[in-house]
Amino acid sequence: MAVLKKSAYILIVLILFGIGGFSACSNSSTYIGIEGTIKYIDLEGGFYGIVADNGKNYDPVNLESEYQVDGLRIRVQAIPVTGIATVHQWGTTVKIIAIRESTTHC
Repeated sequence: MAVLKKSAYILIVLILFGIGGFSACSNSSTYIGIEGTIKYIDLEGGFYGIVADNGKNYDPVNLESEYQVDGLRIRVQAIPVTGIATVHQWGTTVKIIAIRESTTHC
């Protein structure tokens, strides 16, 4: 059963990042493709946000601790989060669907 779950997860990641035509620099109506840099924001107690290469700021609600590194280049597939208020009041609130490190700039 664990092998089946792992295989399903790998398939989803492949679809989002490869087969599905992942575009880190363009937005769609449902998902947001983001290429940018993790930035520590020293507001409201401090948090990690994403500064996209296009200048937009994103406040992820579920950034894993391994990616909470100031200056880390990343590629993200995310969904905008609506209907919640955050204390950060910084950028667009998003839920990360897939993330990986990146070394390229758009």
